[in-house]
Amino acid sequence: MWLDLKFLKNILDKEVENEGGLQEMPYYFIEICQILFNKAEDDIHECKQIKSLMEDLTTIRNGKIMKYLESLHIMDSLYIKLNNICAREIETIRLLIMEVFNKKLQIINVQNYETYIPNTTDNSSQGFMNSQDFS
Repeated sequence: MWLDLKFLKNILDKEVENEGGLQEMPYYFIEICQILFNKAEDDIHECKQIKSLMEDLTTIRNGKIMKYLESLHIMDSLYIKLNNICAREIETIRLLIMEVFNKKLQIINVQNYETYIPNTTDNSSQGFMNSQDFS
């Protein structure tokens, strides 16, 4: 089972080692842990250590996710690919992701608009005849 001290230590070590991605965990692992810690704390062997590992794990994962989102400001892509992200992590960053994409779309729209604005200093693009047209 994934709610085991040895398993969580192993996952935590892998999270620290692999800076580029998230380790696979159950999709609702944070929610499940919260319920179990609130309702069945006495039934969980080594509960305090597991809680501590879960806090460390979520802190590291959140740091990775935020680092990735910060890199989106630099990247030109309009998609996100985050493997092994869980439900609570998605919920936490949902509004931030929407804000990042809205700003990126605004920038792209401005750049596209500027590309199609006619050059006002070039008289030939205004449809007027000039002396060069008769050469």
